[in-house]
Amino acid sequence: MASAPSLRTLPAPAHLLVAGRSAAHAYAGYVVHGLCVELPQSACWRVNSEVMAVGPELALIQYAAAAQGSNLRVALGLRPQGKNAGSPAGSAMRADTGRPAKNRARLDVPDAVDVLMLCYELCGSYALGPSGSLIAHKVPFTTVADLERFCAGFDHVPGVRLVRAVLPFARDDARSPMEARLVLVLCLPMRLGGYGLPWPRLNASLDARPVATGRHDPDRITPDLYWEYAHYAIEYDSQAEHERTTARDGDSVRRSTMRLLGIDVDTVRTAQLLDLPHMDNMARLVARRLGVRLRHQFDPDVVRKRVALRKRLFRGMHLTWGDGLA
Repeated sequence: MASAPSLRTLPAPAHLLVAGRSAAHAYAGYVVHGLCVELPQSACWRVNSEVMAVGPELALIQYAAAAQGSNLRVALGLRPQGKNAGSPAGSAMRADTGRPAKNRARLDVPDAVDVLMLCYELCGSYALGPSGSLIAHKVPFTTVADLERFCAGFDHVPGVRLVRAVLPFARDDARSPMEARLVLVLCLPMRLGGYGLPWPRLNASLDARPVATGRHDPDRITPDLYWEYAHYAIEYDSQAEHERTTARDGDSVRRSTMRLLGIDVDTVRTAQLLDLPHMDNMARLVARRLGVRLRHQFDPDVVRKRVALRKRLFRGMHLTWGDGLA
């Protein structure tokens, strides 16, 4: 630890992995865990000759381990949990053992939605700082395909089962958490609280040179959500992220370029995304653009699942439910 001064800046207590079960001890400011399984070489990133940091794939599994014991539907609160189905989250039953789980109402205990959102963060070009601030970076830490490969053969490791459960709903190349939330609201299956729409590509790079008219026109554009077969895109417009005049001008140029390329473009704003009736209307519009049909839109069970998903995705935000849903 002395060979890596940067470790001293970690929030206390810092958790360290060392070889051997007998190495598990507690020191001032540190919790040391004994590592008793063989890890692939890619599991850790080297800091210096003596210290390695946990890589993104292993970090995700460790994060998911706190929510292990619930499959995705149970963790979303969308399925009764035996005799204690009506009990509060803090007394939920573990799906694998039937024993009481740790209090899931605590914000520091992740659930399946948190694990899925972390997938988008690790596979995207953004990160959330300690205070929740948005940090942009160009190269994703990992990809969905790399996560799938890493989990292969690790069935016995706590957390892997939950990671595998959420990976079918993860996508690469998100650029913000709200962008990730938007695609999950639109595309998660209805049984999990989404609208069940086809999955788009996120920030796909498209050649814009055929419609360029000057040297200032972009060579490539990247729609936030893009359905290539339907020539349709959705742009997420956050006031916080687009408040500068230059950013708004750039967004306008991108949308004009997409329309010149024959791509229909719609915009979703933050207030619209947080409002359930507005998103119902938006989902119907998207379905029409994609040539698909939304089923069971007003089924009470479907609405309940949709509300349950939104409560987890948008914790801490002011949500609008509409009449009879508050």
